[in-house]
Formats: sequence, C-alpha cells, structure tokens
Amino acid sequence: MEALVRRSLIALVGATLQSPVPRYVKSPAFARRVETALSGSNDGVPAALRDAIAARLAQLKIPLPAEPPLPPRTADARALRAVLATLRLLASRNAAVPERVLQAYRAQGATACEVVTAVLAESGLSAASEIVQVARALDQASRLLDHTWQPEDLRLALARELAAEARGSVPEPEVPPIAAAEAQRPLPGRRHFSASSLNLYAECPRKWYFRYLCGAVEDKPTSASAYGTAFHAALEAFHRVYSRVEGVAVRELELRLEGEINTAFEQHRIHFGSEVEFRLNRRRAQRTAKKYLAWLRARAEKEPFEVIGCELKADINLDGVEFRGYIDRVDRDAKTGRVTVFDYKTGSIVESAAEYRSRINECKEFQLPYYYWARTSVGDTVRSLALVPLREAHLDVQPIELEVVPSAPPVRARGDARRGVIGAIELERARTAMVEIARRLAAGTTPYFEPTNDASSCRHCVYAPSCREKPAPSVQPFAR
Repeated sequence: MEALVRRSLIALVGATLQSPVPRYVKSPAFARRVETALSGSNDGVPAALRDAIAARLAQLKIPLPAEPPLPPRTADARALRAVLATLRLLASRNAAVPERVLQAYRAQGATACEVVTAVLAESGLSAASEIVQVARALDQASRLLDHTWQPEDLRLALARELAAEARGSVPEPEVPPIAAAEAQRPLPGRRHFSASSLNLYAECPRKWYFRYLCGAVEDKPTSASAYGTAFHAALEAFHRVYSRVEGVAVRELELRLEGEINTAFEQHRIHFGSEVEFRLNRRRAQRTAKKYLAWLRARAEKEPFEVIGCELKADINLDGVEFRGYIDRVDRDAKTGRVTVFDYKTGSIVESAAEYRSRINECKEFQLPYYYWARTSVGDTVRSLALVPLREAHLDVQPIELEVVPSAPPVRARGDARRGVIGAIELERARTAMVEIARRLAAGTTPYFEPTNDASSCRHCVYAPSCREKPAPSVQPFAR
C-alpha cells in the first residue's frame, strides 16, 4: 500500500481510541478500510498497534469483514487524463510551470481541492466530480496527519487513480499537442529586460522600436517625470527612518516627510522646466504627502505592518531570460508574515481593480506580476499587489489593490471597486507572456514593429514626429 494511503488509514484507525466512539467507526465501510490497513505485510503499522486496534474493535463488537475488501473506486480515466494534460499544457515550453503553479497555490494556503477546482475551471472541464473527490480525500488525509499537502502528493494521487483504471477501457482524449521544452541558450541582442519596457511594447511596439533599438531621439526629463522621481526619493528616505508608524506622533511624521520632500525636490530642481513649475510641483507634493500619511496611519491601525524595504532591487532569471527592476515598497504583515507589494504612481492609472486585472489578463500590464514573481523567488508569500496614486493633491490616497488568491472569480468589467482579487494562474500566464515577448525581442527576428491603434497615446509620445505610420488623430469638434 502506498505510504500516503497507509498513513491516512492509520490516522483513521486512531479514531477508534477516542471516547465516545465516533459514529462512523461502526460502519461496515470503516471496517473494510481497517482490514485493508492491517492486512498483509505492512511495516508502517507496528505489531503492538495492530493488536491494540484489533482488541479495541473486538471490545466495540465491530467484526472485521470475512470477505475480501471491495476494490477501490477509481476516478473516470478520461477526466483524470484531462486534468493531467491541463497541468502539462500549463507548462507550454517549460516543464517547471506545473510545479510553480501548484507551489504558488500552496503558498497562498489553498487546499488541494481548491487547486483541482481552479484547474478544472481554467481548462473548461465539467462533470469531473471524481477528480474533486480525490483532491478532497488528500485534504482530509493531510488534516488527519496534521501536515500540509505537497504538490507531489496531488500528482501521485491523480496518477494512482488513473493507473487503477483498466488499460484500454477508455479511449484516449484528444489533447492539443504540447510544445517540447526549449533548451536554455544565450539570448542574442538585448541581455536583459524590465517590466516597464514590456509595458511599453504592449502599448506600442513601434515606440519600443524607437526607444530601445534606434535611440534616435533623446527622451529628456519633463516636469511630470521630475515630480515622480523626487516624490519616490522622498518616500524612500522617509521609510528608511520610519518602517513602522504606529505609536509615532502625527506631527513628527508630517515634519519628517515635509523635510524629505523639500530635500528631494531641491536635488531634482534642475529637471523642472522653470522655477514656477518647480514651486508648484513641490507644493503639490507637500499636499499629497499629507493624504499619503493619513492613508498610511489608517492602514497601520487596521492591520499593523512593517516596511521591509523601498526601491528594492528585483533582478531575477525567468526561464533563461534576465529581468531587472526595482520595487517601490514592500510591507510585511505583522500577524501573518505575508507581504504586500506597492508601486507608486504619480501619473494616470486605472480606475478600478477589475480594470487593472483585465489589463494583466490581456497582457498589457506586467509591472505588478513581475514584482510578484520577484518576491516569490526570494521566499516571500505575497498577500496582495497594489498601485498607490500620488498624483492628485485634493484626493484621498486610495490604492488599487489586488489580493492574490488561489482561485479568483471571473473579472467583472464594470466593477468600480478599488480592491479586488487575482488568481495564481493569471499571474502565471503573465509570467509566461513576459518570457515569450522577451525571447521574441531578444531573438532579433521581428520583421516589423506595428504602431498602436490608439491615436490618443501618440499625443505625448516624443517619437511621434518621427513615426510615419502612427494612426490618424480622431476628429475634434471645433467650438464657435
């Protein structure tokens, strides 16, 4: 008998030693399972434990069945093969993807049943209750044994049930061909990528071509970019001193952040277009900082946390592709130890969590998914991903936050909530898309970089005068 099943049955048999005796112990089905556990040569059950169990069953007047135990019920082979094929399809060009998906789910505290249910939903499979029963049995065994299920346990349980089915009794399902794993090889051309560069490519491949391959036009700093750079520097210096804000006087926090903003803006003064722009942007930052502190203190009172780093280096290798970047801020929850990743936004951002999640699923946004994999690679369990708006001084700071969950419901495009959820498989898809785009760009075989279809994105593009293929601007009505 397999070790996992043997340990599970031993734990079930242990229930006979309880007082009062659970009702299910007196059922014939339980007696058959006991007989299965005790029959034959089983090194996992000591002789003394066998004798104690047999004596206890006799005392309870529970006879062991004389007939051979019933054969175990096997799951539908077609459905099991479909689930296993789904896990393989998730691999695409990398055999390690199923392991990463299962580990990502487990890191979020998901049960094996939740994992299987999510995989079934992701692949569009239905009428697969047998598979869910296998996962539910694994969860029950894990609870009885008081340990966390492992990805290998789930794969073995599914494979064991599949092997129990008589060969040739069920035709093989039609499974799309699986691409063979590519051998790791050095990438020509660009040696590394960033999430922001892939965001630029998703926005307009032509713009990416001008910036990273041509370098024909220098993208000089603007007052807007100088505002963002200075504000980021001020917050980094502030949190270097105050990693926790609970218990600190409000006035002390305000004075410190005000001083850090004055210092940071003075250092970047040369990048503003004029003295007027410098003073107006600094004043806007001071007013926004008060909103930021109000949000920070309210969040700390609700859920105490510690800022474990600002401008954290996030250089990782994803399937042979080097990615580089910096994370604006990472908080660690004081109770659970899980982390929240923040990205400061001093420009325009999406209006809702549903909108941002849709952009991730449409492979138009890679920033926070990249940060998720960067922190996961160093052993953190990421609780949520958030965008912090710092543009409007008259508005309260209300982040766009996505909590990472094992299985997320479908996106509601019209939702306007600023908090939402995102599933582990969605982040895995974003990861796969990042690697595919980076490999395609690094190969240097792209014959043509198409311009965007959105004419509004060309309004502030520094490369617009050099782009002969940009879309025609939409007709603007003239006022009389």
